[in-house]
Amino acid sequence: LERLEQAGDQPFKTQTKLDLAFHREIAKASHNAVLLEHLTALEYKVALIKQRTQTYNAAPETASQHRAILEAILARDADRAAQAAALHVRTFAPLVIAELLEGVSEGKRVRG
Repeated sequence: LERLEQAGDQPFKTQTKLDLAFHREIAKASHNAVLLEHLTALEYKVALIKQRTQTYNAAPETASQHRAILEAILARDADRAAQAAALHVRTFAPLVIAELLEGVSEGKRVRG
């Protein structure tokens, strides 16, 4: 997470790799093989979406939400971790969907 938080001036591709690594480390730490399998399957699609949108790494909510997720995990507070993760998805999912739909309506091809 510290490397991700310090990556603001690095190329977007590097930021994306660090973001995906953060999420992957959480999944690995869960010792939940099914979760890790699903996350691994989603990483390519998430990377494509992040490349298409290129705005959410820098959003202040990203860093604070990642930090809240990690702190809850470290505190072994499963409920708080789940709430923080759900907030993270609820914050960005509608923004990403809206931006992707805008790209489609403008005739831009979305791959993946």
